[in-house]
Amino acid sequence: MNKIAKFIKSNIKVVVAFIIGAILFGGSAYVLATTIASSSVAYTENGQTTVEGALTDLYQKAATAGVPGDAIDFSTLNTNTAKRVLASSKGVCINRNNKLNCFKINNWAEEQNHVQQVFSDISCNVNSSYVLCYASDFRCYVRSDGDVLCTDRSDDSDCRVYSDGSVYCN
Repeated sequence: MNKIAKFIKSNIKVVVAFIIGAILFGGSAYVLATTIASSSVAYTENGQTTVEGALTDLYQKAATAGVPGDAIDFSTLNTNTAKRVLASSKGVCINRNNKLNCFKINNWAEEQNHVQQVFSDISCNVNSSYVLCYASDFRCYVRSDGDVLCTDRSDDSDCRVYSDGSVYCN
């Protein structure tokens, strides 16, 4: 017994380091081996009771938002000078009032009303062949021939997508 006590006293740093290492290794192995299912974690925001429910709700909202899948074609993506207007062969998108709003080309029946909803804080100029909404932050123009144009009023740079899908941004 005296030999063990003498060894421990003479090598106290090594013994303490060994004990701390064993504790850390054991704790790490426990953490790595323990998995908690998202359905088991409580979550009380947005009317949900579990993390799984909150994630499912989020995925459903993203899927029904219609963006970017049916409004942006990433292979033809372009942007204006200020990087606040996005355009692709499918249409033009702006971030207005902390919401991404996209106007699709060749979609006159829907976009003539949609653009007025996005700019509901102003009066838009409505004609049988176009709707022009001119606000302090953006100006957007939807035409019956399928063209869509939005201008960033901070620097007057814009993006236009023609009815054939060609994209022009400056």
